[in-house]
Amino acid sequence: MNETEPIIEDVSKSTETYILKNDKTYVALFGIIIIGSIVGIITFGLDLRLCAIPIMLCAFGYQQVQAKIKREFTKQFGASIGFDYAETSTMESVNGKLFQTGHSQSLFDVLSGTQDNLPMRIFSFRFTIGYGKNSHTYSYTVFEVTLNNPVPNILLFSNEQTTAVSDWFSGDETVQLEGDFNKYFKLRVPKGREQEAYQIFTPDVMADLIDRARDFSFEFSGNHLYIYAPKVITKRDELQNMFNLVTYMDNLFRKNASSVVI
Repeated sequence: MNETEPIIEDVSKSTETYILKNDKTYVALFGIIIIGSIVGIITFGLDLRLCAIPIMLCAFGYQQVQAKIKREFTKQFGASIGFDYAETSTMESVNGKLFQTGHSQSLFDVLSGTQDNLPMRIFSFRFTIGYGKNSHTYSYTVFEVTLNNPVPNILLFSNEQTTAVSDWFSGDETVQLEGDFNKYFKLRVPKGREQEAYQIFTPDVMADLIDRARDFSFEFSGNHLYIYAPKVITKRDELQNMFNLVTYMDNLFRKNASSVVI
């Protein structure tokens, strides 16, 4: 794909369109494999596992094309907001608790830029918990804002997210906030830092989080604010909406966090 290609609105739809337009042989081969596998199983009693091999190869080919489209999608969105693109970044560049979870972590499709005079990155992150048949891979879209000053390590975990995160909470205290906030979020802070949490999560912040961001988790780690969406976002309108939300919530958090001293 190149600069003359149309704007990608949806990675999945663009992947299908690209394959149908450019890889008709791939589509025909996939159809033959599927039909041949079904006939082989029914007629000749072939082992289902043997038939699954060519299907897996086709699926791998589809994933490679989809990854190519996803890279172009990220580049296009980055250009629209004035951010630079990098295919990967190192795990040493992040320090939130999410990045200490599981194994086989990868950080990819990275956009870097400045928002309101603060460095910001948007990237995809993937990790695996467990091994073999018991393994499960999780994917996130992460927004990272570098703050002017460090604040206490505070984790606000959405109850909508189901990732196994027991390790995230070790050594921390749960802070109970007023109203219905605890139905939607779990707030954890280091022991003795509860007062700082009250300074950041004021009633107006809590109301906005419930109304606009109950699906996301938030973490202050050192001088970084991380906002975690529990999927790789592949639709332009969703990514734009989240970027708008992150900008709004960042300003809201920063206003309160600026008065916190550690």
